[in-house]
Amino acid sequence: MIDFYWVPTANGQRAAILLEETGEQYRLHPVDLMRGEHLAPEYLAVNPVGKTPTLVDAETGVTVYGTLAIGLYLCDKHGMLLGDSLTTRAAVYHWAGLVASDLGPAFTGQYIFNVMAPERLEFPVRYFDEQVVRLLSALEHRLTETAFLAGEAYSLADALAYPAAATSAARLPEGLQPFPALQRWQHTVAERPAVQRAMALSAEGVDVPA
Repeated sequence: MIDFYWVPTANGQRAAILLEETGEQYRLHPVDLMRGEHLAPEYLAVNPVGKTPTLVDAETGVTVYGTLAIGLYLCDKHGMLLGDSLTTRAAVYHWAGLVASDLGPAFTGQYIFNVMAPERLEFPVRYFDEQVVRLLSALEHRLTETAFLAGEAYSLADALAYPAAATSAARLPEGLQPFPALQRWQHTVAERPAVQRAMALSAEGVDVPA
């Protein structure tokens, strides 16, 4: 059994999709960031970084923090969604890393300066807006060539990227309209039962950032 500490934002959804895709049994532990629960001693004892998502695997005794690390751990544990050749795995790592290291942080910055900031600061707003479009354009170009990010098969990279399209991009003025290949891909991934189950999870009583 896995104890899953999360918030149903894009990052939490990424980890939830991987839990569902791999068929792990898990218990949800919502962490209310708005009330500072991520900095409470009880949670810091689980993850001293004080961020989410985190999983604690009672079967292996392992604690893993962060969407990419969680995804790699679960896929490695179950021997799935990483590809069956070095070339395919390299593509999975490439696109999964881009989502975790570039696209996710770009959307975080876009959210902070477009939504959370008490005053509008033109430079960071423009910078992160441009970064989001640039990175989505890279995914768009890739998906004009292949059915999924790492090639012709669904992989860890798609599981991590999906919430960027379904949740984060919903904040953009035009959503994914400028990206038809991304829209096609999003609709395909959205049909997966594991993705549907993960995206339907909620954290009752927790104030989730919009």
